Amino acid sequence: MDTYNTISLVVSGLAFLVSLGAFILSLLAFKRDRSDLQVEVEYQHRTGLGSAFQVVLVNHGRRPVTVTDVRLHFRSDRTLSYSDLSGRNINLPSKLPASLQGTESCDFLFPVYDDNGLVETPVGFRHAEAQDTLGNRYLFPSRTIRAQIDLLKLRHRISREWKAGTNAS
Repeated sequence: MDTYNTISLVVSGLAFLVSLGAFILSLLAFKRDRSDLQVEVEYQHRTGLGSAFQVVLVNHGRRPVTVTDVRLHFRSDRTLSYSDLSGRNINLPSKLPASLQGTESCDFLFPVYDDNGLVETPVGFRHAEAQDTLGNRYLFPSRTIRAQIDLLKLRHRISREWKAGTNAS
């Protein structure tokens, strides 16, 4: 009787380990198969359109994602939407909606200046947001510590370049 109890415990333990491994593999496959849009922001001081923010979207998932809008948010509660910029007389590199297959990327350029002068001081940049057709929101910075550090570095670089550019003019 003692041998049967030992064998049943070993078999049930192995079954538990196999089911746990299958569960972990299914979670990894689910995460890999869904659309995973990464948002990155760069600041370009004095590009062809004047100073501008460049928002780069990269789909790291296997499923395609269609981006319906890209927005920049500033500390002054002002929001620049890419769909609003598309209606103006600015030659923009990308059009909305933008469909991204797996590992494809797309650039969106947000000029800081428009025909009427200064739109927003770039020093007050808070975060960027992209939205897809399913209503999912993808943010820069994300919630990781690395993304928060990237945001602090970007703000510092913007502040330094903006002050150097305004002092020179």
